[in-house]
Amino acid sequence: MSGFVPLSYKQLPEISRQVTTIESFRGVDFRNTPTSVDKSRSPDSLNMVRDGIGQIRKRMGYKTVRTYPGRINGAYSFGGRDLIHAGNRLYDGETELGQVADTRSQGWTLQKKLYLLDGEKLRVYDGKALAAVEDLAYVPTLMISRAPKGGGTAFEAVNLLGTRFKNSFLGEANVTAYQLTDGDLDDSPVTVQVLTSGGTWADRTEGTHFTVNRTTGVVTFTSAPGASPVLGMDNVVITAGKKREGYRERINRCTISTLFGVNGAADRLFVSGNPQYPNQDWYSEQNDPSYFGDLSYSVLGLDSSAVKGYSVIADRLAAHKDASEDGRNVILRSGTLLNGKAAFPIVGTLQGEGSLAPATHTYLGREPLFLTRRGVYAITAEDVTGEKYSQNRSYRLDSKLLSEPGLEDAVACVYNDCYLLAVGDHVYVLDGLQKTYAKGEPYSAYQYEAYLWDNIPARILWVHGGKLYFGTEEGQVKAFYTDPRDLASYTDDGAAIRAYWDTPYFSGKIRHNKKWFTYLSVTLAPHSQTSVKVYAKVYGIWKLLIDDQNSARYFDFNSIDFEKFTFSTDTSPRNIHHKIDLRYVDKVMLRLENDAPGEPFGIYDLTLEYTEGGKF
Repeated sequence: MSGFVPLSYKQLPEISRQVTTIESFRGVDFRNTPTSVDKSRSPDSLNMVRDGIGQIRKRMGYKTVRTYPGRINGAYSFGGRDLIHAGNRLYDGETELGQVADTRSQGWTLQKKLYLLDGEKLRVYDGKALAAVEDLAYVPTLMISRAPKGGGTAFEAVNLLGTRFKNSFLGEANVTAYQLTDGDLDDSPVTVQVLTSGGTWADRTEGTHFTVNRTTGVVTFTSAPGASPVLGMDNVVITAGKKREGYRERINRCTISTLFGVNGAADRLFVSGNPQYPNQDWYSEQNDPSYFGDLSYSVLGLDSSAVKGYSVIADRLAAHKDASEDGRNVILRSGTLLNGKAAFPIVGTLQGEGSLAPATHTYLGREPLFLTRRGVYAITAEDVTGEKYSQNRSYRLDSKLLSEPGLEDAVACVYNDCYLLAVGDHVYVLDGLQKTYAKGEPYSAYQYEAYLWDNIPARILWVHGGKLYFGTEEGQVKAFYTDPRDLASYTDDGAAIRAYWDTPYFSGKIRHNKKWFTYLSVTLAPHSQTSVKVYAKVYGIWKLLIDDQNSARYFDFNSIDFEKFTFSTDTSPRNIHHKIDLRYVDKVMLRLENDAPGEPFGIYDLTLEYTEGGKF
């Protein structure tokens, strides 16, 4: 009968063949649910990283290069040599250089010397010997043109690190008693130099040429030095020592440091982190960390909020405080000359998140990054001219990152355009070459694409000679491989690296329709040794779909494995394709995984075919 349609046909769903493709792989997104993550990102991935833009690969592994008897606290490059701070010793290779504190340290090279701050003492290594800076401290001249009875012109400040000081006198005829600026001298020798009529300086000896009343600070000569042979020129210089309670400890107990100076020059050592003075810092004289004047300090906000780290932004020094500063957690200073002397006045404060972990302050490109209780944050040059900053950079990592225990002890470094933040045995990676604007974070100009690695128990991280290293609590120094052709590069000390990439859920055009997934195609990076396992997650359960051991391999005489042998010489990217049978489901998630030792693994694109129709 014309126009008649049987009832059974009316009840059949409309069937349509669909194709979904991922042509670009970016980073992870732990923030959103797997059903709402962009298809270019992963709701769960491990040990993957950017290869080319839009492509991902397994991270390279590492090997142990040296083991020390104490935990690794610091690593420094000095004079072409690698110095390791392990336990309570500093080492050049296996050679002990001297004792240091068994805590994390910071180091800076200035004037061809390495200065180390370990919370116990400020130390210096000159390539020959390790010493406490206090033992080599600069001796300041506190007063010049001083009359024997007192007065004169103040010249230099007391050195917090040293006990020794000088007074320079303009002598008077027939006067034998010379009053120093300080009494209560210590037992160290008092020395004197007197300018002779011949224009040379002659040494005078205590007990022979003069006596000292250490209580009053009076030096009495057996024979008066007399008036200066050069009109208006000081002719008596007296050097003595006085211990000032707690002065040295102000510098020695510091744990945070940076280099900064007038107009942004990196020529003075700034130090902070002394638990007794949580909101103060001190700065050295130009190019001389052996001299910290007793007036060369700043009080930064409330003492209830501690300084946690520094950033240099253009020609400003930003001191980052913890989160108890009523929101004004970044204090900005400039460096200028005031009456011929260096000054570092506060020029502003910024409202924003407080710093959490001192060892996470570093620079990705020109952008200072640091860890807060709300994630990794940045301060930009534009922020410096404003009143607040809200530049979160780890939005897609934060739900997992911020649940880590021990965030206060996290450490960070920058390697291959990536910010690496290590906590526990995880490393969180922010890729400086991939920036995207994130919905839901309107106050951030952009977000970095991100990745997660595991099995990296880094106490400290550092880069030297183009290689990434980390040190462990057990005293091991480990170096990451850099040669992609070496199969050992894809192991962690010989052990397999489990690397995988989960796709978001594929839900088709209509989420509540039934799907039948029939075909999968994946383009992999080729290698003489590589493979892939593909799992599907349906109804909350993972199921192995494909175990492809050979399709992406090519023949290479340098890495023959007869259990994985292939005659193919094709070194171009490989498309592996398989029929699959996942029917009557509303959605599916795929996992591409490689957990074989000594195998690289890279993903370029993915295509999934399915039919859709009828209510689920």
